[in-house]
Amino acid sequence: MSANIHIDDDGIVGETVRRTLHFIWIVDESASMSGQKIQAVNHAIKSVLPDIRKIEDG
Repeated sequence: MSANIHIDDDGIVGETVRRTLHFIWIVDESASMSGQKIQAVNHAIKSVLPDIRKIEDG
């Protein structure tokens, strides 16, 4: 943590430290997840990837 970080009317202000952030998905692929359930998981992961890329680029 940096001593140059403080909170003012604009929010948290100070140095930005970039760190690698890892995402890990643990997905149940048993027979009970077949059909719509696994499709929902696939859709959720695909839909969040653009947001993760924005965070990574920003």
